[in-house]
Amino acid sequence: MFTAIHVPLWGVGATLQIGAWSVVVTAVYLWRRTLVAPIIMHLLNDIVGFVILPAMG
Repeated sequence: MFTAIHVPLWGVGATLQIGAWSVVVTAVYLWRRTLVAPIIMHLLNDIVGFVILPAMG
């Protein structure tokens, strides 16, 4: 449900990518039973997507 909220803003393709990434992050949480790994994954994902890639032009 949360991922579907992204459709109007990001479009279907990007929303599917967000959904797939959410499945991976959730699986890591269920595997490790700690929020540390998913938080680090989310942080690295945001740094790459919002800082590094835009800086590369």
